[in-house]
Amino acid sequence: MKFLEIRQGIVCSLFLIPSLGASRETRPADDGFALRSLMPPGAQHAALRRAVMGARQRLARPECQQVFSEFKDASGRTLQERLDTEEWTAASYLGLNVFADGARLPQCRDSNVFAVSAAGVVAKPAHAVLSRSTETIAEVPFKLYQHHLIVTRGSIGRLDGLSLLIDTGSIPSMVDARIARKLDLQAESSMLVAFGQRVAIQSAVLDGFRMGSMRSGPVPTGVSDLSYLEGVRIDAIVGLDVLARTSFSIDYRTRVLRFAPTGQEDWVAPLELVWPFLTVRMTIAGQQVRLLVDTGSSDLVVFKTRLPAALSGARWRGEKSVQYASGVARLQRLDLGQVGLGGHVWDKLEGWTLDRVPHGYPTGIDGVLGVRSLGCTRVRFDFERNELGCSR
Repeated sequence: MKFLEIRQGIVCSLFLIPSLGASRETRPADDGFALRSLMPPGAQHAALRRAVMGARQRLARPECQQVFSEFKDASGRTLQERLDTEEWTAASYLGLNVFADGARLPQCRDSNVFAVSAAGVVAKPAHAVLSRSTETIAEVPFKLYQHHLIVTRGSIGRLDGLSLLIDTGSIPSMVDARIARKLDLQAESSMLVAFGQRVAIQSAVLDGFRMGSMRSGPVPTGVSDLSYLEGVRIDAIVGLDVLARTSFSIDYRTRVLRFAPTGQEDWVAPLELVWPFLTVRMTIAGQQVRLLVDTGSSDLVVFKTRLPAALSGARWRGEKSVQYASGVARLQRLDLGQVGLGGHVWDKLEGWTLDRVPHGYPTGIDGVLGVRSLGCTRVRFDFERNELGCSR
């Protein structure tokens, strides 16, 4: 689980396409429109909102709508014909785009450029992307390490056959320093927050990840030494910034990753965004906590400073040391009683507390939920319904 803080300089946004559920929604306008943005609250986000709302108003004018009849796609259809086929207006189509900071993209270094779209990314709603994906990348096999680490094969730029770790707790994605050197990436100083510690690293922009026929387009990424992951050599980490573009499921029994919302799970829980993480609300001993959902972690960890009052005097059942990107962390084990999530209740569940103060995390996050700690054999991240599903 990692959070990369990227310093932002100019307002240049990269269009990211669905899933919409993982994006930050600003307050809706009077007609229900909500800006989809992966940018944190602040001056840049406010400027982005003003620009998008202004564009939306102009797109509603007949003279501006003419542009959709003047340009054609690769198949020869006008853009207006495509909008009509999907029953969209130009203004409503704008609401399908997700915006993210693109300040490190080469195109954005031009002071005359305010926004760019990622090459190879198709501007379609989630259901359309999923329909297309079902034909070509419905299933991607993976290997499982340490009972929870999901590693699949993929490509970055000109390099094929790379080991990619699927990690919903990492944002942005990461690439190992040796791979960055092979790709001749231009890196700049940045900062990583991992389990309560800040670590100086580098950041750059990748051409994009490829898994099956999925193409992410340019991706802002962290550059660091990933050799801390024991038992497996990882070339890059595919983080939430890429994974959240479409619903997907993980089948730990068959070891298959599916880029589509498939099947029904034993129980579901609402997914919520606490910038920039996916979270769920869980009750422990009658008290509600909010946990970051992390496929890259094996444990249910509650930060010691945010431990429910009912557990303040609980006896420790042992401890262990875990290696993270920020170094070694000491976890203390305790038995959790009456744990509830999405209508499912565990009478007893193994949990851990972190001995360090969680610097760098939003105040609304109380810990980390490694989905495998729940005994799930299949997990579904459904960004159309904003649901986390689990089957045991």
